[in-house]
Amino acid sequence: MLSKLPVLVFAAVSGAIAVPTLLPSASGVESGMAISGYGPVPADCSALMPSCAQCHSGSAPSLTAPHPDTPNVAITTASAVRAIASGSTIAITTTITGSTGTHGGFCCETTSGTFTASPALPGATMIVTNPASITHTSNADRTWTYDFNAPAASGLIELTSAGNAVDGNFGPSGDHFSFSGFDRNAQQATPVRLYALPTGVTNIGTACSDGYGNLSVLGANSSATVGNTGFELRLHGASPSAMAYAWAGFNTTPNYFLSLDGFGLTGCNSYIQTISASQIAVTSGGSTERAEGAAVFALPLVGAGALLGARFQVQAGYIDPSVVSPTVGSVSRTLPLSLSNGLEITLQ
Repeated sequence: MLSKLPVLVFAAVSGAIAVPTLLPSASGVESGMAISGYGPVPADCSALMPSCAQCHSGSAPSLTAPHPDTPNVAITTASAVRAIASGSTIAITTTITGSTGTHGGFCCETTSGTFTASPALPGATMIVTNPASITHTSNADRTWTYDFNAPAASGLIELTSAGNAVDGNFGPSGDHFSFSGFDRNAQQATPVRLYALPTGVTNIGTACSDGYGNLSVLGANSSATVGNTGFELRLHGASPSAMAYAWAGFNTTPNYFLSLDGFGLTGCNSYIQTISASQIAVTSGGSTERAEGAAVFALPLVGAGALLGARFQVQAGYIDPSVVSPTVGSVSRTLPLSLSNGLEITLQ
């Protein structure tokens, strides 16, 4: 099910080059997909090498000698909202930019939930066999919008994507791919992190990005039920090994938000009107560019049934040197701090 044109095509043996004219006319791939005479598509093709480089000669991202046509690949959600209701559906877009030409292909995969393809042109997509993976149907585009269906269970979701900018010369040379993330020459994808929210927890607003364009996401591990002593707030996509904070309070103004641009936090909003309590944690380690820091804040929901229906708001933030770094440049703030989305907790 691959195109004659040099879209996202793979072979099983490293260094092997597929012969496009021998392949069927339908395009698109998924991890592990068998190609007669060529073996399977590499595992984790949206996230790890060799990805498109398996068949498209010279296309691998290079940290030492980046090709000027190596594209940028971005995964975006409508209004940058990353915390969504369990079982809900939102639109996702994968876009290839920064490379000459107009042809391309992609594969996006999710760690949880499923995709729904859009057959409409331009930017038509399809599911090959696995609904946790989605790909293009034509190599005539470089942007694709499709639906993501959140799982019924709450928790973290990670989306990764590889995009291949092709020249349409009916051969594998001259094609260049990249993974989603800040660095177009990175050897692995940076995931877009979503969070499926449990009952009693709803999203407020959006996070402000770090210096690499990553958005953190704040979610909760279980339903906001009175007596749930194991209730936790979980922050993902933050700076690693950094001080993180969670604030809780009560909003008397509906849809409250306060822009913090004038306080040195350009692009950030506060979603808590009056802060009543706070917690401090240290995020886990990992890559700063990939925003691999995570933190857990315990918030036991103790109390009597009289609290049913009570509402309060929470938000998290973390120390983020990338937003004041002159070498990153994606975001510039006076203060080294980034904030998450807000959440409204309604006790069940």
